[in-house]
Amino acid sequence: MVFLVHYNELGLKGKNRVHFEQILQQRIFDSLSGIEAKVSRLHGRIIVRNFADKDGNEIKRRLEKVFGIAFFAIAEECEPDFNKIADYAKTLFKKDDINFCVRVNRANKRLPFSSVEAEREIGGLLFDHINLPVKLKNTDHTIH
Repeated sequence: MVFLVHYNELGLKGKNRVHFEQILQQRIFDSLSGIEAKVSRLHGRIIVRNFADKDGNEIKRRLEKVFGIAFFAIAEECEPDFNKIADYAKTLFKKDDINFCVRVNRANKRLPFSSVEAEREIGGLLFDHINLPVKLKNTDHTIH
């Protein structure tokens, strides 16, 4: 498990962007004092990883108080392999889900596929396994 941290205004800072990202990264690191975790920058995001599972709730509580964070999400890291992503995504469905969609936003634009291609491929693999209809608007379950 990792925390994927997003920010808004920093992305608009032009030539100073890296400087402001480093400041936010340091603020996050400082807010997590006493918790063993790694804070790193990757493709326009900040990732908090390598922490004990027991610290997850405390990290969440502390991140909510850091100025400059637009939002953060709990995520899982995996290779950019559609089958592996779909296998993990299968575990996220609940019995009462009635439809689903897949949304992809590639932070790493060097990957050899587009976001739309990834959505279609992963969605197709999930559809074959879970047998729920795909609904792109007002969906019951969105996989990001």
